[in-house]
Amino acid sequence: MDRSTAATIPSEEGGNSTLPSGSADDLARDINTMVWRVVPPVLLLFGTFGNVMTVVVMRGMRASPSTACLSVYFTALAMSDQVSLLSSQVYYWGDKGFSWPSSFFRFNLLCSVPKFMWCWGGFMSSWCLVAMTYQRVISVIAPHRVGALCTVRRGKVLVGVIVLVGFAINVHFLFTWVHWPEYSKCHFRSEYWHLLEYFEWQDLLTFSMLPSLLLVVGNSVLIRQVVRSSELSQKLRRVDDKQSSSETGKVHSMSVTLIVTSITYLILTLPACVFEIVLQITFIKSSGGGMDLVLTGVMLGWMIAAGSNFYLYLLSGSKFRNEAKRYFFCCNAGN
Repeated sequence: MDRSTAATIPSEEGGNSTLPSGSADDLARDINTMVWRVVPPVLLLFGTFGNVMTVVVMRGMRASPSTACLSVYFTALAMSDQVSLLSSQVYYWGDKGFSWPSSFFRFNLLCSVPKFMWCWGGFMSSWCLVAMTYQRVISVIAPHRVGALCTVRRGKVLVGVIVLVGFAINVHFLFTWVHWPEYSKCHFRSEYWHLLEYFEWQDLLTFSMLPSLLLVVGNSVLIRQVVRSSELSQKLRRVDDKQSSSETGKVHSMSVTLIVTSITYLILTLPACVFEIVLQITFIKSSGGGMDLVLTGVMLGWMIAAGSNFYLYLLSGSKFRNEAKRYFFCCNAGN
């Protein structure tokens, strides 16, 4: 999933593929270094606060039968996002912002563990979002069976499956991903170099391409439901059916929250996947100041996706906002 280190790691035949540096490249590298030093800590601060608050708020929302099952996925998503944020600070912020010396990585675990946690957290975030979306799709397609099909217990089981599958897919990084002292980079062991392309395409498929396709399909159903819900709400207002209109509004609000979250996720993460596909197909090396800036942009987009969900929930979900008021303003959720 990460080809940023591939630019300066030699092939099996040897040789270090780098582009000649110039004043423009030097300026781009300076900007790139400054961005990596400043932006990730800010994202970590706001993202950690948001993810912790999401877990806290969702504990209160589990008391409601209509959101109990979804709260399991929201909580799991916040925790996996936090794993991605924390691991990225070691794997990207320290290395790219401060060019940590080789002595820092003298233990291979300082390469392999952050890489494993980053990929594992990203996998979990992708598939938790898919699970949330299709849980909502079920409630739209079969509203009378949602209570039986979408329970807290089943939600926990599905999250457990996502955790185990993500672990199984990415655990190889713990023994295949090491530090190369001669190049001051983390990458695959030389004996696993021939598996690089296989692992990268596997990551792209399971980490983004397949989840993205499922999110597009699921959100198409939800968008259609939101449009119908809005039309129904307008009709109910005409007949002054306040109670029914209120219930329709709750359904509308939850669907909008998932749509906004999914679309934001796709916008922020797909560029990284497209970038890697282009590199894979064209064999362009991600070296040089300009390419480094592109890589920085797409990877920071992924970090923003891991730290922005709480704020998206506040903006798009009235039920979430009301529950959050209990913690920000010490008032009842319904006030």
